[in-house]
Amino acid sequence: LWKNFDTACSEAYALSQAHFDAEEQQRQNNLVDRENICHDYEALEQSTNWDSPDWRDVDKQTRTLQNRWRNSAPVSRRHWTSILERYKSAEIAVEALLKDERRINQNKREGLIKKLEALQNHDDLEEALQAARDAQRAWQPTVTGRRSDEQKLWKRFRAAADAIFARDKERQETERSEINTILDKKTSVCVAAEQLASADSISSGDITKLRSQWNEIEPVNNKQAKTLER
Repeated sequence: LWKNFDTACSEAYALSQAHFDAEEQQRQNNLVDRENICHDYEALEQSTNWDSPDWRDVDKQTRTLQNRWRNSAPVSRRHWTSILERYKSAEIAVEALLKDERRINQNKREGLIKKLEALQNHDDLEEALQAARDAQRAWQPTVTGRRSDEQKLWKRFRAAADAIFARDKERQETERSEINTILDKKTSVCVAAEQLASADSISSGDITKLRSQWNEIEPVNNKQAKTLER
């Protein structure tokens, strides 16, 4: 009985061992991937000219490395502590060099937000609109912050800019409404003139009245107004 049981166990364990061996090989491959990430992070810190760096490129490489690390598969438990320490050490070294530039960007964009917030009810809407457009062009940072911080900043910025653009939209809608009212008046005079033109008799007073009505309407310079003029 024992011999039969031991043989059955050995056969079952052989199948399991093949599975365990494959898993271990995969974890070894994952470890190599993580070691490469650490190597690239360390190389970034060592090869960059920190006296005049390309901040946007460094920031892009940093975020790429962080994403690679987050998306990497698990490694063996016995290797996890050491590889994590190596990664954190490389990350902290680069982050220390990015810290001042990130703070400068943070302060700059805080300033843009405060400027737009102060211009939301500014009497000179054109000046406020120009400031909002300039702020949009100046917004993109050289070094980004944490995702949550970036989202909060962007939300505040959009709210301040949108308040100004909403005023412009409201103004445009009001102007369109006023123009449409003027065009309706011009159209009415044109209809009256066409009706008069087909009448059996026309007096100079009728023509004078139409001209007077036309001249009292505010001028509009657009395609439809020119068509009515003709």
